[in-house]
Amino acid sequence: MTDLVREDGVLTQDFAGLEVSDFGLSDVRFLDQHFIDPRGRTVRVRSFYRLEPGEIHERNGRRGGDAAPQESQREGRHRHFWEKILIDVELPLPGSGLDPIEPIGGYVRYHPEGAWYGPFDVYKKRVGPDGRVIVHCHLHTEGSDYRPLQTISSMKQHMADMMQERNDAWGPDWYIGFDGEKQWDENPAQAATWERWQQKRVAFKEPPISDELIKLNVNAFPWYPQGGGVSIKPIAAFNAQGPIVSLIRLEAGAKLPAKLLRDHRVIAVLAGNVTMSEQPVKERVAVFGSPGDHLPAITATEPALIWLVRWLWKDTPVADLWLD
Repeated sequence: MTDLVREDGVLTQDFAGLEVSDFGLSDVRFLDQHFIDPRGRTVRVRSFYRLEPGEIHERNGRRGGDAAPQESQREGRHRHFWEKILIDVELPLPGSGLDPIEPIGGYVRYHPEGAWYGPFDVYKKRVGPDGRVIVHCHLHTEGSDYRPLQTISSMKQHMADMMQERNDAWGPDWYIGFDGEKQWDENPAQAATWERWQQKRVAFKEPPISDELIKLNVNAFPWYPQGGGVSIKPIAAFNAQGPIVSLIRLEAGAKLPAKLLRDHRVIAVLAGNVTMSEQPVKERVAVFGSPGDHLPAITATEPALIWLVRWLWKDTPVADLWLD
């Protein structure tokens, strides 16, 4: 896959047609797509899928596909030096006669950098439940410490280079750091490649923002009508600068005005279809905007549900919402 790098405007990617790819040095296949602003934020879209009743989604595919050996594999309890934010919503079935969005269910889950989680099955399969549609979007990005997020392609390249240079670059719970010193970590290859890339020691935020993952039920938060067929469901704001998370509902014909951005944001269309600059933006399309970008007006051509995630830019030390 080709990562999208900002030059002078917003970036758009349709995830419905993207295929998973081999990680290369381990027996997994997964989505490998990044939005990159070279000035200071990278967002990895780890997954963005829709699950109808009875359909199956694999957390990670097996290299070799269905023909690969089917042994289970566990990933132990671990942590990352980036943050994760994901949404997993339940929507009514199309053709059920119900409103296309309500009753809504599901959750937003926030993994601050340094928060421990696991263990889990690497090849965990999820089956779509009866009577509901699942839409899931999962993002990785820099945490509040702004420790740069390494792309998967960069990881693979540094792993390959390290393995050519020495046959003991890392082991089950240790790795050789950028300075030749042996270090201990639950994700040794990840730590080793980041250090080689950045030429400095990995450091976790201590203490972590949270000792556990933070899970919020979306149906516990009310909708606030804004007029013109637009409603917003504010969900959470974390840290001084974000992520700031909300859902936006647009009735057919409703419009979000064009604006000049002062933040990084992901706009993920979870349901329905909209247009942007009169170009269609359908379900499972994500838009990435950066400070200084002109975000075109967004108009719904049918009832639509948008997930909005924002991170204030580094020159705004504290988001306005904390200061009013």
